[in-house]
Amino acid sequence: MKIAYSNLACPEWSMDEVFTHAAKVGFDGVEIRLLDGNVIPYTIDAGLRQQTMKLASDCGVNEICHS
Repeated sequence: MKIAYSNLACPEWSMDEVFTHAAKVGFDGVEIRLLDGNVIPYTIDAGLRQQTMKLASDCGVNEICHS
């Protein structure tokens, strides 16, 4: 089983903080629900999605989903 958390739990954190913390404490991934403290719209730009996926990968965790 893999363990992940939602960034709803830390709305004030930057995306870098979200992924860095996940890796530091041993989570396998993060569900992205917020961006800059706001719920991500279903129309999120593909380029922004790719940036967050790369940041997660660079930190050694998986991005579970944008929801």
